[in-house]
Amino acid sequence: MLLAVFNILSCGMDQLIVKKIAADDHKESALSLYITHTLITGLLFYGLLLAGYLLFPNLPQVYGLLLLVGIGKLMIYLSTPYKQAANGLERFRLMARLSVISNFVRCVCLVVALLLHSIDLSVIVAIFIIGDTLEFIIGFTLFKTKAQMPVRLKWDGPNYFNLIREALPQMGVVLITSSLARFDWIFIGFMLSSIKLAEYSFAYKLFEIATLPLLAIAPLLIPGFTKMFKQGVINIAGLKFLIRVEMIVAAFTVLLLNIYWSPIIDWVTQGKYGAVNVNTIFILSLCLPLLYRRIFCGRSSLRRGA
Repeated sequence: MLLAVFNILSCGMDQLIVKKIAADDHKESALSLYITHTLITGLLFYGLLLAGYLLFPNLPQVYGLLLLVGIGKLMIYLSTPYKQAANGLERFRLMARLSVISNFVRCVCLVVALLLHSIDLSVIVAIFIIGDTLEFIIGFTLFKTKAQMPVRLKWDGPNYFNLIREALPQMGVVLITSSLARFDWIFIGFMLSSIKLAEYSFAYKLFEIATLPLLAIAPLLIPGFTKMFKQGVINIAGLKFLIRVEMIVAAFTVLLLNIYWSPIIDWVTQGKYGAVNVNTIFILSLCLPLLYRRIFCGRSSLRRGA
């Protein structure tokens, strides 16, 4: 639920900011407005969560867990402007650093906790909060020192609401896609057992890892399309070659997932999540070519609209 909500709160501005920075369209002002937007929406949403906890003390115990995990997700949300700005500046090495801090800290801490035989829910939640908070703090520091772009927080009401209006076409898309992206997890959590939710979420997370080539390609497309359409020189042959390569990578990933899923995952998880998820990963893997195609077409249509 938190992943869906914080994605919706961005209001589709993330891609718009990348486009503005790539086109050098008042990039410092655009970054300042987006930072302001994340602060306002993020703190307002978490304030509502906290108010609910204070006003209704008899809420289920899971609500307290929601508040704790929400701290980490809020930090990730507040670090988003710096990642998008690094993307727009085509500082992809800096963007990679900003994006892996949290996961690196989590992995190291989880391995240490495993070796010390001290893994439980409270330890895992604490590790996730620490990792997400460090991503915001270190990410802000790295961006300020490496990006050579000033970070200023200045309220500009007219330009902020103009930015909101400019992002309106993306808001509907973000609302629908964010709601649907996590609807399956929420629905399974309500309707089936926690075991079924664990099995599905394990398969889905590994499916997301399988989209790593897609995640590496996607940040390159917005700045590339922005400059291409701004200069009026469109490399049709290059774009056709790119989408052919994407389809080959997608099909090869589908093949590898379905061949090696059961033997490797059953070996790693001692028979927990391999064979039981064969049909699930097969259906999910069929979506990969569509995801590659959607990312490519979505970025190009966004640039044409711009």
